[in-house]
Amino acid sequence: LGRTDEAIESLQQAIKVAPDMKGAYNNLGIIYRDTGRMDKALEILKLGTTMAPKSAMLRNSLASTYYAQGDVAQAVKEFEAAVQIDPNYAGALFNLARIYMARRDSAQSERYLRRLVELEPENAEAHLSLALVLSDLKKFDESRRLLHDLLAKDPRDPQAMMVLGEVELAGGNLREAARLLEQSGRIDGKSPRIWNDLAQ
Repeated sequence: LGRTDEAIESLQQAIKVAPDMKGAYNNLGIIYRDTGRMDKALEILKLGTTMAPKSAMLRNSLASTYYAQGDVAQAVKEFEAAVQIDPNYAGALFNLARIYMARRDSAQSERYLRRLVELEPENAEAHLSLALVLSDLKKFDESRRLLHDLLAKDPRDPQAMMVLGEVELAGGNLREAARLLEQSGRIDGKSPRIWNDLAQ
């Protein structure tokens, strides 16, 4: 047996011995999802949410699996269920914010990102995402303040610099936008983006 098969076998055994062990359902579901066995992942994660209906972790993993399958509507339902169970579940908050960003629903995204920034004031990625959303909502001054705070901590942060450049561009400050975007490119050598993957 390979390591993945051994892990699956161990987790299946753990569930047989302790059917309420939510971590085993979660880990088994993630292994199935990450190895492309989506139907098995959904089956085990749904069973896990039946056995542990108050587990925000399981709801988040189930939602991420629906999202990976392309069922965004069901993913949103499960992410929202995770947040209802635990309003401070950072992964689900961020995942909802990212989905609403992709849908260009900036008002909804702002709501989740503000809560996340409040919970995790050192979460730079949440601050960057919120800055972009605020820019979309034409709240340029607040967006700039967030980004200047990040750059005060690390003046050579290429992501904060790039996002600030995008905010200045959206606000019509073309010269400053060009300066910031050029400077961020010199530091990093590429154009980083910040919303590639869902949080676990």
